[in-house]
Amino acid sequence: MEDTKLLTWLIIVTLVISVIFGFLLLNKKIVAEVPSIELPPVTATISDQDKTDIVNSVVAQIPEPVVNTPIVYEDENGEPVQTNDGSYTLNKGEYEAEQTEAKAEELALEELSTKDFKKELVNFFELHEVDVESYRDIEEVVVKDTNVDVDNEDATVEFELKISYFEDGDDDEEDLVKAKILVTFEIEDLNFDEEFEDAEVVEYCGNSFELIKFYD
Repeated sequence: MEDTKLLTWLIIVTLVISVIFGFLLLNKKIVAEVPSIELPPVTATISDQDKTDIVNSVVAQIPEPVVNTPIVYEDENGEPVQTNDGSYTLNKGEYEAEQTEAKAEELALEELSTKDFKKELVNFFELHEVDVESYRDIEEVVVKDTNVDVDNEDATVEFELKISYFEDGDDDEEDLVKAKILVTFEIEDLNFDEEFEDAEVVEYCGNSFELIKFYD
C-alpha cells in the first residue's frame, strides 16, 4: 500500500515538472536551460513531511525565467518611441528617419507665415497677371496636402496650398480670391546626431511654385 502511495506521488511530481517546462519551452520570450533535477532519497514509508520536502525540492530547482527585453529608444522627454498607433516599438533607424521628416516639415511650415514667403507669392501671382498689391494682402495660407522626401541630410517638402488673398487693393472679406498652388521647399543640414542645429530652408522660389487652379 505504501509503495502504491509513493508511486502515485512520484507520478504527480513528474507531471508538475512536465507542465512547467512545457510552458517555458512554448513561451518564445522566455529563455531558460532545463536543469537536471535531483530528487531527495525516498524511503519505503512516505510521510506528509516527505511529500512536502519532495515538492519544495522540485520547485527550488526550477530556474527563474529570463525575459528577452527589446532595446527601446526614447524621445527627448524620456518616453518610449512608438508608432502613432502604439503597435510596435521603432528601431533606431526608423526613429531617426521619422524625426528627420518631422523636422523638415516643421521648418517648411514655419516658412509659410514669413514675410519673405508671402512676397514670393505676390511675385508668383504677378507672373499669372494677378494684381496682389502687397504681401499683406495674402490673408490665409492653408496646407491641403504634404509630401516629404528625405535624402541623407537633405529633404524636399512639397505642400499643396490653398491661398486666400485680396486682389486690386480690395480689403472686404467678400472680395477674397482663392487659388490652389504647389510649392516645394529645399531643406539642408538635417543632421540627427547634431539635433538638426544647422538645418534650414534654402530655397522655395522660382520654379518651386506651381499653379493648380484659381477658384471661381
